[in-house]
Amino acid sequence: MKKQEKSVKDTQLNSKNTELATLISKIITKKREELNQSNIKEFENKTASGGQDERKTMSELFKLKLLLLSIRYLENDGDTTLASSITEENTALTTIEDISSKAIRG
Repeated sequence: MKKQEKSVKDTQLNSKNTELATLISKIITKKREELNQSNIKEFENKTASGGQDERKTMSELFKLKLLLLSIRYLENDGDTTLASSITEENTALTTIEDISSKAIRG
């Protein structure tokens, strides 16, 4: 009887883990959709002679950084120090951190 109960509990646990993984995947997808609304590949002026201005404010950079870190958190079981599976997200986070540190240093 105990083995049967354990088997039922294991099945229920596996089902819940699958549901959780699916939900996390959906959340990551929604966060990436939100991220796609901002151009994370351009942070500076495209040309010095008046090209489209893609510069971000510090507030925008902070929001983007939080969004990128939340994606990493969800993707890597709570570890934001591990890289994202999307190279552009890793590059954007590094760029944001560089710009922020330059702004703070003056």
